[in-house]
Amino acid sequence: MSKLIILCLIIISCSKSNLNSNMKIYQNTKEFNELQKSLKISFTDAEKKFLIYHEKNKFNSLEPVFYYYFEDCYYFGYKTDAAKDKQNKSFFFLELKINSNTGNLTELDESVDNLGNRK
Repeated sequence: MSKLIILCLIIISCSKSNLNSNMKIYQNTKEFNELQKSLKISFTDAEKKFLIYHEKNKFNSLEPVFYYYFEDCYYFGYKTDAAKDKQNKSFFFLELKINSNTGNLTELDESVDNLGNRK
């Protein structure tokens, strides 16, 4: 009987949504697209806010990048141009997070890898 209860619990837990609030969700994935339906601030709106921030701060030599959605925030940053580096390497930075409930901006200044993982 206890084996049956455990099996039922496993089935129920597996059937729940994959959207875990503490996992990074990347753009152009099924999870990201499903999540967009329930947010107050859409990705499009967050991206517009980031581009306004980008223009205001004159980071024109850096390529804007959206890294991921994590814990109710969109994370944006920059990629440097490898052609302008002595070692021919690109560097990646988290610059701004935008809350998907309030639209509030929080400045960041962190070096990350190409997937936005903090170093």
